[in-house]
Amino acid sequence: MNPQLLNLAQRRARLVAEIGQQRAELGGRLATARQSLAYAGIGLLATQLLARRPWLRVLALAGLVIAAGSRLAAHRGPSGRR
Repeated sequence: MNPQLLNLAQRRARLVAEIGQQRAELGGRLATARQSLAYAGIGLLATQLLARRPWLRVLALAGLVIAAGSRLAAHRGPSGRR
């Protein structure tokens, strides 16, 4: 085989392997980015929902207060004192 063609074939094989590796890395990064974008989208939808319905805001705030209070009570223990 012609030496130039052999070098070209070897270079092409290296580039194809490098492209495969980069494609795999990009796939992993895109999966992480998609998940982050999905969470951001859910947050935006929840914000819009809370902005449109004032009673839901009150309900959500009450739920947070109850959750925080139960955590505080659990942290203090059964006697209620530290």
